[in-house]
Amino acid sequence: SRPSKSAVRGKRAFIGGLWMIGFVAAEWIIGHMFASLIVLPFLLRFSGVKNKKLVWGVPAALMVFTTVLFTVWFYVALPKGMGIFYDIQSAVLFQVETLLR
Repeated sequence: SRPSKSAVRGKRAFIGGLWMIGFVAAEWIIGHMFASLIVLPFLLRFSGVKNKKLVWGVPAALMVFTTVLFTVWFYVALPKGMGIFYDIQSAVLFQVETLLR
C-alpha cells in the first residue's frame, strides 16, 4: 500500500530539517562561503529544483549577497570554518571589506 500524503510530507520535512542541520554544521566546519556553495545546491536539488543554472546560481548569489550584507554593512562576523577554510575565507573577507569600505 502507498504511504499517506501526510507521512510523505513528514518524511520530507524531517529530511529537510536534517539538511538544515547539515548546513549549520558545514558552516561551523568549512565556513559560510564554502557551505553556501557546497551544501545549498544539494538542498535545492532535494527540494525539486531541476534547472542547473538555478541550482548553482542561487547559492552563489546568496553567498555573495550575505557575505557583503553581514560583513560590510552589519559588521557581523560570519563563520569562517577551520584550518585551510579559515585561512582562505579570512583572506577573501579581508579583501572584500577593504574593497567595499
